[in-house]
Amino acid sequence: MSLLDYSEFSTPIENSVEPHTLPDNSEVIVRCIGFKTGTKEGDVTKDWFTIRYDVPSDPMCNEFQDFHWAPSSYNALEPKQRERSMYAMKCLAQAFSIDLTQPFSLEELVGKEALALLGIRKGDGQYPDQNVIRKFI
Repeated sequence: MSLLDYSEFSTPIENSVEPHTLPDNSEVIVRCIGFKTGTKEGDVTKDWFTIRYDVPSDPMCNEFQDFHWAPSSYNALEPKQRERSMYAMKCLAQAFSIDLTQPFSLEELVGKEALALLGIRKGDGQYPDQNVIRKFI
């Protein structure tokens, strides 16, 4: 494969745009595209997971993620942190029709979509601005 022929795509390539973050308060359908799990460094009692999202209607929108504490961590959290984590899980469960009365796998969320209002987490110089889920609608 020494020759690559991009001639069919030369115009679309030249017109392609840079990936971007959507404006604050954008109301869009988000899709779960993956997840990551882990344990807080130095504290084996605190398990967490993040869910990665994209915006199917805008393929150049940067992917973003949402952090959640796992239920196995709830007893190790401070009361305020625990209550906020439970509320965030309630919203996630409602948005993606998760039955919290039974165990579920994060794999079940991959490919599911929900309507969300986005916010922006400002970048810190090392990382650019990133969308966040302000709330599910």
